[in-house]
Amino acid sequence: MSSLSIREARARRKRRIRGRLEGTPARPRVSVFRSNKAIYAQLVDDGAAATLVAARSVEVEGAGLKKSEVAKKVGELLAQRAKDKGMAWFSDKE
Repeated sequence: MSSLSIREARARRKRRIRGRLEGTPARPRVSVFRSNKAIYAQLVDDGAAATLVAARSVEVEGAGLKKSEVAKKVGELLAQRAKDKGMAWFSDKE
């Protein structure tokens, strides 16, 4: 059994997930990338091949926080930007 490199494993995961999921403007796909230094998240419309909203850890106040707390703040920032943009999926209206 051969072991995959990190890049090969990530590409395989991406193909498997993207085969089942597709983002739309009404319900976008959430894409998250974590490097050793930062975390990035974006909402993607696959039909138009466009990023609707994005956030990254450099934009939040993360001094002295754990990585999981920084990731939570990035998610909250992403949701707030989606609300500000008027996306129905993230609005408080029911």
